[in-house]
Amino acid sequence: MSPTGQRATTPTTSGAGATTDKKTATKTAKATTSRKPSPTREQPATRAQPATRDRERTRRALLEATDQLLHERGTGFSLADVAARAEVSKGGLLYHFPTRDALIIAVVEAGLARFRDEVMAHVDLAENRPGKVLRGYVRALCGSSQEAVNTFAPSAWNGVDVIAEVADLLHTDANWWRETFARDGLDPQRTLIVQFAAEGVAAALAMGAYINDDEIGLARDGLLALTEAT
Repeated sequence: MSPTGQRATTPTTSGAGATTDKKTATKTAKATTSRKPSPTREQPATRAQPATRDRERTRRALLEATDQLLHERGTGFSLADVAARAEVSKGGLLYHFPTRDALIIAVVEAGLARFRDEVMAHVDLAENRPGKVLRGYVRALCGSSQEAVNTFAPSAWNGVDVIAEVADLLHTDANWWRETFARDGLDPQRTLIVQFAAEGVAAALAMGAYINDDEIGLARDGLLALTEAT
């Protein structure tokens, strides 16, 4: 009985109607199971990596342009000069570096790190005797690494140390080398003589006219000989 007191009647379905209902239900189920999740939520994450790479490339281009201008003009350049050299908009430059000092500080920091890496790449880890790092220093500065030679070009640091943060970076770097050479196992006096002589060779190489290939070889061999403890 139905709630109204009348006998409930069950509707009958013809064979054709039942078949149609089954087909409709089957199509609906297939459409539901074959529907793929919307990719909308994935798109921001997919775009993030290329955007990050673009920012990194822009930052590198700005640092390289600033490094070139420092070698060419000292600190006599503007942010507009950097943007033009790097082929980056002024807004793009300011996104990464809000001031010229910030650019110079970043260039110095990156340059000091590259110099360390260059020297360490010239250290022969198979040398199990004192002076291993100092010999790598000599090899890097006496013609084997243009990157290391550029560090001692007369124009490389022209005027940048008046920026307090740059002066701090240079002092920290100098102390790092003192501590590194102190652990290298050679007499401190000999280490200083070889270190500064190698830097002098690098400065002459950067100038170009004051040393030739034969003289570079003689200087390198002589300095390497001095690193051998007797």
